[in-house]
Amino acid sequence: MSAIAGLIRLDGAPVSADSLSPALDAMAHYGRDAGGIWNNGPVAVGCRLQHLTPESTAETGPLTRDHLTSVADVRLDGRPELCSALGLTPAESSQTTDNELVLRAFERWGESCAEHLIGDYAFAIWDAKVRRLVCARDHIGVRPFYYWHTASGFAFATDLRGLFAIKGVPAELDELEVARLLLGNSPGYFDNVHTFYRDVRKLPFGHTLTLDDRGLRLARHWFPERLPELRLGTNGDYVDRLFSLVERAVSDRLRARVPVGAHLSGGLDSSSVAVLAARLLRQRGAAPPAVFSWSPPPGAKPEETEHRRIVAICRQEGLTPIYTDVSDDDERRLEGLDITLRPAQTLGLEQVVQRKAAAHGIGLMLSGWGGDEGVSFNSRGLAAEYLVKGDWKALAGYLGLSKLWQRPRGIVQVMRLFFGDAILPALPDILYKRLAYRQAQKMRGQTFILPEFAARCRHDMRSDGPGIREVPGSRRCQIMLYEHGHITARMESWTDFGAEHGISYSYPLTDRRVLEFIYSIPPELHRQDGRNRHLYRLTTGRLFPSEIPWDTVKQDPALQARMQSRKLTESQIQMRESLCQPNPWVDETRLRSALKEARLTMSAQNALACLVLWEQRKKLSRQAADSRIY
Repeated sequence: MSAIAGLIRLDGAPVSADSLSPALDAMAHYGRDAGGIWNNGPVAVGCRLQHLTPESTAETGPLTRDHLTSVADVRLDGRPELCSALGLTPAESSQTTDNELVLRAFERWGESCAEHLIGDYAFAIWDAKVRRLVCARDHIGVRPFYYWHTASGFAFATDLRGLFAIKGVPAELDELEVARLLLGNSPGYFDNVHTFYRDVRKLPFGHTLTLDDRGLRLARHWFPERLPELRLGTNGDYVDRLFSLVERAVSDRLRARVPVGAHLSGGLDSSSVAVLAARLLRQRGAAPPAVFSWSPPPGAKPEETEHRRIVAICRQEGLTPIYTDVSDDDERRLEGLDITLRPAQTLGLEQVVQRKAAAHGIGLMLSGWGGDEGVSFNSRGLAAEYLVKGDWKALAGYLGLSKLWQRPRGIVQVMRLFFGDAILPALPDILYKRLAYRQAQKMRGQTFILPEFAARCRHDMRSDGPGIREVPGSRRCQIMLYEHGHITARMESWTDFGAEHGISYSYPLTDRRVLEFIYSIPPELHRQDGRNRHLYRLTTGRLFPSEIPWDTVKQDPALQARMQSRKLTESQIQMRESLCQPNPWVDETRLRSALKEARLTMSAQNALACLVLWEQRKKLSRQAADSRIY
């Protein structure tokens, strides 16, 4: 993980190298190996570099070739194919950094170069000849990219704290985004484009940004919905192709000069990545990865299924599982976070993993995150597609009628499946929300936004973007989940906090080559014989011990215990009640009353986060006032 930053004065005034120094200082923890600043006229770009791959050790700062200057937070995959397309010899390829490959790709393909890049990246290239800046972010958003744009200038950075360290970039809070958080249906805040600050945006994943005399333009460079359907001969052909792609995705990510760790939760996704990493590293004569689980250590009430899977895999591969034991101190570390600056999605458990991984010297963490929406998709939307098409034979096979009819109360199970998987997704939005969102609303609980604040904001509120409801069409559901942004939200959070520990994250199952295959295959491959995740079960069958019980569904109980309503201790209640002070956003009286029930709903979590934010803003205002007085 590296960090990049830049500043362009659109009025043509010169920009000094010193103007970027505060930004790079604020992001120093992202790259401790090298860094530097390049400036010329109205432009300055800089970077902090972590030497993650063998080739990266040659990087010292911004890269300049003729009239082009590049800064990049990048780790490319599929390097042999890219080097060949760029006309590099094997000897040249071994000495070429990923940033230089990005620059060569830009020389070859211009603004469409991102279409030819596979891997995790965020980069910016300044073309002095035509006074044009071109930036791009990878297809899934592993590497963050924030920017500020007004008539006077343009600035960008990997991290919001780095962006606001640039003189002239204001941190003006956008209260509409606070209202969206209070009225939202998810714990925490995430958005593919917007931030909590006016004039500050994210470069959307899978997009290229161009800035020149004609202004700022955004363009997509990856279109998974346009992929043609792929038909192979047999199920075995799909299994072999998918296994090869996943193995290549893991192998490419092991091109690292730092110790490797891997998540091992006990599910198909993380387990497959961890096993493949262990075997590939041993083939290379390297130590296997240290493996980390969110599950607590086995104790009085073990998560029996998860532990049995983890122990069996570790015994087979000669690994030692490292479990997660969360303390009250860990929760307190997150309670004072300014969520407007640092996304904290699902960090409650991962922060412990990060500390333990850092203690083991881990510099690269492999994760199976994103697999549920891709390789191990649960066939969401398929039954509704059969219903809409009137394909009753396929629907009967999906429901597993031949088996369920023979079971006690089988008719009840059939009707539940038929309603939940076929009828419900086919309903219009108004009916779907009334029926399907009932449980979600129960978990969310009442909202705590002040009525006057809600009334003031509602007429300016934008929509929450693409919904995550189930619709007819399995592939359509997959693309909807991809576009929703929750996959990227977690990646952004782990990138931010992982950098403090010198840890970069990588996600083999979201590899572009893997996703392009998965989005192209017939959707019925994801469910056969009444079982979901069919194709990936077959694909990974060769990896795991035969005694592992894969018929049960992994539910991430350790995570769900924190995401759902949970019981609070008396001291935790008092600590949270202390935040309930008069403020312009949250009905603190109603929230204090709700906290007495000793359960923390999603809405309560979001309201408390806003109260922390308000207290932080008051403190900053007092400090600013004091500095003016003295």
